[in-house]
Amino acid sequence: MAFCSQKFYSKWKVTLIPFDIDARQYGVLLFIKEHPCSSQKDISENLQIDRTTMVSRIDHLDTLDLVERTKNPDDRRSYIFQCGTRNSFIPSNLNPIPFCHQDKKHWSYPF
Repeated sequence: MAFCSQKFYSKWKVTLIPFDIDARQYGVLLFIKEHPCSSQKDISENLQIDRTTMVSRIDHLDTLDLVERTKNPDDRRSYIFQCGTRNSFIPSNLNPIPFCHQDKKHWSYPF
């Protein structure tokens, strides 16, 4: 199982190289696409990411113009996040799950 996990992650990592993001940043990006106007607190609670880690992930996505920070009109101390200008270049249907099937004797994987 660990072997498959490592292979899966390495394939997924290669898929995201052209976008200059990693799988964790992609997860944040998908959450923001599905839940626009979310606060950083909402994102970190839903994805179970600590606050300091969340800041670095959001900063990277913001630098790439993949997310946009806007002052929260209800709370001046916080921001809300939406998809940025370059977000449309990253398909939301990237599928990291390799096709695997079971034959009579063993599992086969495409790697």
